[in-house]
Amino acid sequence: MADPNKLGSLLKDAILRAAEAVGEDKEGKGGLTGYCMFLAKEEPRAFASLLGRALPTEVSGSMAHQIDADPLSDLLRQVAEHGKKITDCRKEEHHDG
Repeated sequence: MADPNKLGSLLKDAILRAAEAVGEDKEGKGGLTGYCMFLAKEEPRAFASLLGRALPTEVSGSMAHQIDADPLSDLLRQVAEHGKKITDCRKEEHHDG
């Protein structure tokens, strides 16, 4: 019988590698960040769900500067530059859910 932890780890790795290979343009542009950009633009509900799982529910003042240096913050900034507001995605998901 296979170890469930190892299978979960292998699946997570496969998902990340697949997203990295697809990228923003389905040819790998931007790697994993590019794929997240694609999701944010084309599938905002899925992206909002991903954000909901990845972001902490509360941020203390002492952590705020650390989060700004996080690659996810850079991704959020890039999404905003493309005209999509993350708060809009969360509202869309909340009203439909």
